[in-house]
Amino acid sequence: MAFLPFVFFLFQPQYYRTSFSGLDSCFHFGSLTFAGFSIFFATKKGNISLFLSLLTGLFSCYTNGNGILTLPVSVLLYLFQNRWKEGILFIAITCINGALYFYQLNLPPHLKSEGFNLLKIINGTLILSGSWTVNVYVAYLTGIISIFIFFILLLKRQDLFLAGILMFVFGSILLI
Repeated sequence: MAFLPFVFFLFQPQYYRTSFSGLDSCFHFGSLTFAGFSIFFATKKGNISLFLSLLTGLFSCYTNGNGILTLPVSVLLYLFQNRWKEGILFIAITCINGALYFYQLNLPPHLKSEGFNLLKIINGTLILSGSWTVNVYVAYLTGIISIFIFFILLLKRQDLFLAGILMFVFGSILLI
């Protein structure tokens, strides 16, 4: 009861955006859950695991925008395991899914005028992957270190599930 006046102060009509900012991370839960299941099933062998990986990967794609990375990560996991038939199947499904997903996509005008800027993507990736620090220079340094650790863990390939999750996270950072 003591927090009730604070709630009335925080959620006034002029501060309606604050109520949405607290919920933004909740919109990713479904996509992350399905992506995790898809990556988990991609590391297992068998036809049932293949079907479940495909099904949860498609669910992840259509749950949230960053879920579109789930199927390419599964393709890479199948290729890492030298499972070529499953990898080629997932490549075909990823291409069909991407064509359906991006069919008649209309970009906002500010994105059409910007074009592709590799330096901006690298800059944003380094800052975002090290954004838990306070200083921008420290963020660059921690971003470089975290990407270096990511590639070391990816090259070791001892735990494919962890490598898949790291690829999904790193791909999401690149897309942002």
